[in-house]
Amino acid sequence: LGTSRALEKFARHCTREIVAMGRLCAGRRIAVAAVAFATFSVHAVPTAHPPHRIHIDGSETVAISESASASSEPRSASASEPDSEPESACSEMVRIQAAAKEEILAYGEVLRDRFLWADQYGAYAVPESVNRSFVADALFNTFTFTANNTWEVFETDCTTYVTTGDIPQMWLRDSSVQMSTYVQHAPLLPSFTAVLESILLRQVRFFLGDPYGSAFFQTTGPSPNNGPNQNECAPSDLCPNCTCVECAPSCSPYTYQHDYELDSPLFMFELMYKFWAHSPSDGSAFFIANMDEIKSSVHALVDLMVVEQHHFRDSPYYYKPLPGQFRDGTGLVWSFARPSDDQTTLGYNIPQNLFAVSVLSKLEDMNSALWDDEGLGASLSALRTSIEEGIETYGIVNITTLTDVFAEDWSPDSDAQVESVFAFEVDGWGNWTRYVLDDANMPNLLWLPYLSSSGKGENHGLRGYVESGIVERTRQAVLSARNENFFSHRGVKGLGSQHTSQGLRPEWPGPQCDSECVWHLGLIMQAMSTTNQDEKHYCLEQVMGTAWHGLMHEGFAVSNTTNYNRDLFGWANSMFAEWIITDFMP
Repeated sequence: LGTSRALEKFARHCTREIVAMGRLCAGRRIAVAAVAFATFSVHAVPTAHPPHRIHIDGSETVAISESASASSEPRSASASEPDSEPESACSEMVRIQAAAKEEILAYGEVLRDRFLWADQYGAYAVPESVNRSFVADALFNTFTFTANNTWEVFETDCTTYVTTGDIPQMWLRDSSVQMSTYVQHAPLLPSFTAVLESILLRQVRFFLGDPYGSAFFQTTGPSPNNGPNQNECAPSDLCPNCTCVECAPSCSPYTYQHDYELDSPLFMFELMYKFWAHSPSDGSAFFIANMDEIKSSVHALVDLMVVEQHHFRDSPYYYKPLPGQFRDGTGLVWSFARPSDDQTTLGYNIPQNLFAVSVLSKLEDMNSALWDDEGLGASLSALRTSIEEGIETYGIVNITTLTDVFAEDWSPDSDAQVESVFAFEVDGWGNWTRYVLDDANMPNLLWLPYLSSSGKGENHGLRGYVESGIVERTRQAVLSARNENFFSHRGVKGLGSQHTSQGLRPEWPGPQCDSECVWHLGLIMQAMSTTNQDEKHYCLEQVMGTAWHGLMHEGFAVSNTTNYNRDLFGWANSMFAEWIITDFMP
């Protein structure tokens, strides 16, 4: 009897995967065979208890019945829209996005079932304290979230515009991370690949229009709900109602945030590199076909960073008064804002500069393989070298560190010793943020082990730091009481941020966190940056214990975990899905 039940369970697992793969394969032009195989399997092995999927509204649907109905009959290109509605200029992109969503929904079902199978029978088991079905549902919800909730058509050029999930504007940083989770699966998702290419083009065009912009509107016009942002841009013929008289340089027609963040364009190029690295043919066709725009954006990045190495001498940028006089000419690149969107206090954010070293190295690889532009290669190499020298000279500091707070014998006075670590922020005059050692928003110092492994090159500027031990020493300091952004209360502890987002709980209104908020992003990256299985399990327990409604959030109150911010946070959802796929699936 036990063997019979095991076989029946295995058959149900195979049926679900076949049906989901049938939907996925339909997009790869073998629909007839896929549908026949899937339909036969559904009828041959009835599923008494089909898998359930939790939707944002709290309802549940049966995945198999939806899969079977979705793939039981091939549809014509016009079947999804009424004949009476005229096609828009961007109707083709609408259809491509719809096909890509179907691919990702189907693939999400495959991942969900594969997680359950791997978790039960493999060496990837979650701790007994965590309900693995809840993790599987959260994996499906978070993996499909971006495709289901954030893609819009940018009508001007029919590219794809990506919201955060709860804010209607598009951030270069957030949209890049939201897409990054899908990139490694792109060879199986042909329609998604077309969407990704259109997103990259949209990002490039936003960046070329305003290199100092970090977020952008979908539309432009005189209304406050259109770009450019009247409170953050200077008055001009384009924006006569703009009120920031001192702001410079001028904004693009779509600028939403003009708070220059160095990491924003870096994330765009990191996504570009991942697409190139994971494409079966290195994505050469896309990068060659759009060579002029993409190379222009790389040149614009180099020019921007060189200028901001000497901000006071060379930069035209002004947004708000600066808190102090940081030192020009250190080799480091200045940024107005941290990755959290908060203003820097000392000028040079070291995580952003380390990220710059990594991205510039990857762009060197891409240039050598795709364009073989010697001048561009020399510029990228010279800039990377100068930033590395700045980090070595100004970005490494000595602190009295404490034993890792995750050690059983940890106490505030245990094992104090002086060690060299990366600073979070410096000014080039010897000052650094002695109490704010890191922040949950990426790029941060905690994610350096993750970043150092994100490439197919030998180094990408960071592996030497990993091997020297400074990355691990920094990680221990970040995850300690020494860091003002590390919060702990009665067994709940994790990296958070001084930044809080209020008023973004429209789906499930309730108390929010306004201080000492542990971020899901912090816990996720803590798990992804360690090889310690117990620490990974601890982070999973904390995340799943606070993933209300099967989705990730921004921060939750360390003293009352039901108080949280942001119902629909696309960035955190994407990182959770990537983490589970990386650490808990074969």
